[in-house]
Amino acid sequence: MNRNQQLELAALIGKYSKKDGLNDTAIGSLHCFKMSAPSAEMPVLYNASLCLVVQGEKEVMLGYETYHYAASEFLVLSVDLPAIGHVTVATPERPYLCLQVDLDPRQLSDLITETVRTEMRGAPTERALFIGRTDDQLTDAPWKFHIRPLVSKFLRSTNSWEPYAKSNS
Repeated sequence: MNRNQQLELAALIGKYSKKDGLNDTAIGSLHCFKMSAPSAEMPVLYNASLCLVVQGEKEVMLGYETYHYAASEFLVLSVDLPAIGHVTVATPERPYLCLQVDLDPRQLSDLITETVRTEMRGAPTERALFIGRTDDQLTDAPWKFHIRPLVSKFLRSTNSWEPYAKSNS
């Protein structure tokens, strides 16, 4: 992802993440995740989704494999998957920020078709998840076809996300 996209997403995620943890939006498939400090390892059920890390770092453990991902990297899960995860790098001044877009199988197929498969880091795996590094070519498809339309849906009505962010008080 280019620096402007990263800054734009960090500002939006930070603004609409009223609390640490998962922050839902008025669009059911779009979620903001914020963590202001490293967290303990916790069991989690990931939904089939694209998780785009904008700031900070996180680890996910699946069986004996550990997946580490950081800013400008993404995690794609093709099916719902139980794992153990924890944020490893975050501070109140620079919290861990992630944009999660839930995917259905049709969306996932479209996403794979529209993107160029990049070299995956780490040992080959037959798991239903992978981590990749964003670059302009790879980010353009999910940004253009999945993330930007969701953001645009907010902006079309009032040029602001304000009325659409769910209250997380």
